[in-house]
Amino acid sequence: MRMTLAIVTIAFVAACSTTPSTPDEAPVSPAQQSSQPQAVEAVDKPASDVDPAVQSVEDATHRVSPDERTTIAWLAEGANAYLGKISLAPETEVPLHTHESEEYLYILEGGGVMTIDGKEYDLGPGMAVAVPAGVEHGFVNGSEPTVAVQFFADSEGAQRFLQWSKVDTVEPQEEAADAEDAEVAD
Repeated sequence: MRMTLAIVTIAFVAACSTTPSTPDEAPVSPAQQSSQPQAVEAVDKPASDVDPAVQSVEDATHRVSPDERTTIAWLAEGANAYLGKISLAPETEVPLHTHESEEYLYILEGGGVMTIDGKEYDLGPGMAVAVPAGVEHGFVNGSEPTVAVQFFADSEGAQRFLQWSKVDTVEPQEEAADAEDAEVAD
């Protein structure tokens, strides 16, 4: 699973990388690039408050939802992005909601039904999801635990997780659902 997470992260970073060009430039093949002199321009970049970091999911800060059915491993956060590993207990529902950041998911294990802008999608391992900013979405987990890589295109989307309790475990508590069922039966 660590390899999959690393591959997803590398693939996402590679997909988001762009090469600056001007509209007047004609496309240049790689062969032409190697034979042409390369001019290097100075680019003014804003200073980043983010230090480079590498950490394992085991060493990440873990938080659990108030109902103890969902956990998040806080893998990385910067000024413009958030990356986490989210784990949901079977039959967990993430109610319809919106936030002002784009959200991306890559399903590692499990699956369920994702609703995006009123349309339902069946999700399973190996599937990727893109939710535009401001679009209503939610998720109903299936009968197995679901584990996914979660990415917000700014870190604001993940701020709600800061209200969750810190925990030592990375898996959601299935017993919480069993306890709720027992209370309902009483």
